[in-house]
Amino acid sequence: MQIISVIIPFYREIDLIRRAVKSVCVQDLESEYELEILIVNDGNYDNSNILHQVADLSPCVHVLLNDSGLNGAGPARNVGIDASRGEILCFLDADDYWLPGKLQAQLKHIKDFNFIPCCYILNDKKVLPPAAINDAYHLLCNSNIGTSSVMLKKELLGECRFSSREFSQDTELWGRLADKPNFLFMSVSIPFVVYEPSDRTKNKLIQLLNFIKLVNSFDFALLKKCTIIVKYSSNGLLRHYL
Repeated sequence: MQIISVIIPFYREIDLIRRAVKSVCVQDLESEYELEILIVNDGNYDNSNILHQVADLSPCVHVLLNDSGLNGAGPARNVGIDASRGEILCFLDADDYWLPGKLQAQLKHIKDFNFIPCCYILNDKKVLPPAAINDAYHLLCNSNIGTSSVMLKKELLGECRFSSREFSQDTELWGRLADKPNFLFMSVSIPFVVYEPSDRTKNKLIQLLNFIKLVNSFDFALLKKCTIIVKYSSNGLLRHYL
């Protein structure tokens, strides 16, 4: 029996958490797989308040407190990773939700690949992940990988974890993983995730400035850094405004 751990960071999405968890519980799974849903509380709600919203959906739902000393989605996900029992990890933000068939579509490839994102829907438009990724530079140039769309093998992470950056901590981690020699990438082009942009992600200038800081944390030549930033900016304009 293989365990799939689904890690959901929670801040204040009390009205949305049931939708997110239900979208996991309705996934069809073969008998060889077992679900574990870990909600990591990073807000001011009591764990019991959160569990009350979802306890009837499945006995595999657990609510953990982010006791890492660092706030934010990244550190909260790290608490979930460290507590998880699964060999396979998936991530879902509390205000996003999955569509039926998501896990099944990715599990078809999990024996041969260890990092599998899928297409997601943003503002009623499909956002396709890259068809292939060679390294961190290639990934950052094609950063259409939604956190809630990713399935990966836990062994790929090793000691790598999400940073405490307010923005793009997921893209940073994907970049670190893409530079590993055992990184095996496969993407699913069918949309299985509906992504809900939060108020924090609506200021594109702040996002861009934080993305530039992220890029500078990698050891790229100046030309490569400029190329990544230009592609990020143009993709953002196409995705959100055109």
